[in-house]
Amino acid sequence: MFSSDTIRNLNRDCFCFPLDRALIDNVFSDSVPDAASQCLSRPNLFARTGVLLDSNDVNTITRVIEALEFLIQSEQYVVDKVDRNPALKRWQTVSGDGLIMSYDFHINESGPKLIEVNTNAGGAFLVNELQSVSESIYPPCCGFGPLELNRERIHTLLQQEWQSAGREGLPKTAVIVDDSPLEQYLYPDMLIARDYFEQSGVKTLIADIGELEFVDGVLSYRGEAIDFVYNRSTDFALQGDSSKAARAAALCSAAVVSPNPLHHALYAAKSNFIDWTDSDKLLRYGLSVEQCALLQSHLPETRLLSIDNAEELFANRKHLFFKPVDGYGSKAVYRGDKITARVWRQLLDAVKSETGYIAQAIAPPTLRAVDAASDQRRLKYDLRIYTVSGEPLIAAARIYQGQTTNFRTDGGGLAPVYGWSNDKNNELNNCHTYLSVG
Repeated sequence: MFSSDTIRNLNRDCFCFPLDRALIDNVFSDSVPDAASQCLSRPNLFARTGVLLDSNDVNTITRVIEALEFLIQSEQYVVDKVDRNPALKRWQTVSGDGLIMSYDFHINESGPKLIEVNTNAGGAFLVNELQSVSESIYPPCCGFGPLELNRERIHTLLQQEWQSAGREGLPKTAVIVDDSPLEQYLYPDMLIARDYFEQSGVKTLIADIGELEFVDGVLSYRGEAIDFVYNRSTDFALQGDSSKAARAAALCSAAVVSPNPLHHALYAAKSNFIDWTDSDKLLRYGLSVEQCALLQSHLPETRLLSIDNAEELFANRKHLFFKPVDGYGSKAVYRGDKITARVWRQLLDAVKSETGYIAQAIAPPTLRAVDAASDQRRLKYDLRIYTVSGEPLIAAARIYQGQTTNFRTDGGGLAPVYGWSNDKNNELNNCHTYLSVG
């Protein structure tokens, strides 16, 4: 088995595991034709290579997820969240596990670092298809094979979420919603999700969340009654005008809406990292000393920006990311060493107006060697683990250049993840010259 250092060096230096985009598109055209036509117009949707992952890192990632899932089941943790935001109280009786979510990691010299949790994570359905494609067009080598978690459950997600909400069987109709879904970069992912749901016998539509209507106790879209809403919108609290129908239907149990605001608050609020890296709070929530040490080792230290600590955090800004508490993706996120005096004043103004910002220790990503269309280059990547009910389903990497993932980088995009397969029959192929490194 290779060391973690060797695998990290392989990722950085070996232009191996190439993926042919034309072959991917051809296979997609047969398996998911509706999505395939959309994928063709997104040149940087799929990366030109896969990412290698050490089995020790897989084990660490699994333990971090297990510890956080244990934490979030703590009654005291939920009480504290609701006490801070009483608007969440009415959501405590709204059931459901949240359908599909993700834990996002950087992998560096100190091992995996959790950088974000998403309750409406996109890409899982695309990645499931991509993994099937990568298995058929690029066989494992060097002892690595496609990282298998529990991807067969992808096809039964809707049934499981429906039943976790106390319903029997399956919904009759479902709708996948976002803001202007046709304009979303991951619209092909929604098309594949629709196909999966319909293969289970559930009529499934894709709609702008603002087009839903709730009249006389029935949620509908263009006259079609809706039982289940898969919410891909970034109105996590369902407080906007466009979300009012979905919100009303969920609160009176006329439809299941996943994820709902409480689910997001418990898992994905940026400020959660403050509690998750506070050993006193972790012990209060029932975690063991070992679990506390695990989270403190693999989560970046996080503090709430305030007027009282602003001077200290500004002095240490080169080692910090500043993120809005209620933000998503990379919107209004600032790397400390890039902050200008003008931007810093904006952050302090936001704090004064009770729009919170967190200051989070930078967890730098490592690099992946990529044979891009124009040249050979080394790009950053993060690792996304998709889960349902706390159980890992499938892994993907997102390869990119710049401050955050962006799907705009030549050679970058979604990538399959290859783990150590321990298959002694595999040949070293084009990786062999790098195996002594590290």
